Amino acid sequence: MKRLLLATFILIGGLAWLAQPALLSNADATVENRSNAEATAYSIDNVHSAVIFRIKHLGVAYFYGRFNQLDGVIHWNDDNPENSRFDLRIDADSVDTNHSGRDEHLRSPDFFNVSEHPEITFKSNRIERRSEGRYRMTGELKLHGESKTITVDLHHTGAGEHPRSGRALHGFESVFRIKRSDFDMNYGIEAGAIGDEVELRIGIEALGSPDE
Repeated sequence: MKRLLLATFILIGGLAWLAQPALLSNADATVENRSNAEATAYSIDNVHSAVIFRIKHLGVAYFYGRFNQLDGVIHWNDDNPENSRFDLRIDADSVDTNHSGRDEHLRSPDFFNVSEHPEITFKSNRIERRSEGRYRMTGELKLHGESKTITVDLHHTGAGEHPRSGRALHGFESVFRIKRSDFDMNYGIEAGAIGDEVELRIGIEALGSPDE
């Protein structure tokens, strides 16, 4: 009986020892999967990014303007886009239509009311891959003090390395199509002077940290 018990213990110990590499491999795989799921932070390079908008004037022609200040952080993982997120901030006071009088009017309570609502923000909460480099992104757009959930197309336009600093680069583009009336910005709509629908095109170059 003692010999039988001893043989059993030896057999169990041997099986446990053989199982250790598999257990370690599973643990390593878990760590690797967790690492793959993490998204890397990239800061928006305002100098090489742009925010352009267009709106119809008098129901005839499209008028274009821009915002000169965009910043924020993008957390991006190309292998796991569902773990990526965008946090964008546009300085409403930086609106620029190449006409100082019109720009001041746009900053007034008739439009952006920048003294009370200095920022336009977008925070994503879902990103889904549709095809190579193409995604659908849903998030909260806050404009003129109102927040709305919107879904937009997102294009990952490229990736590379900065030639001087060696820092990682990623490029993105998206078009937000919204109605001003959804954000309680109604000036000129009823009279037909200025359209309700606005197209906001955002081109982003995002820069990794020096350690990336």
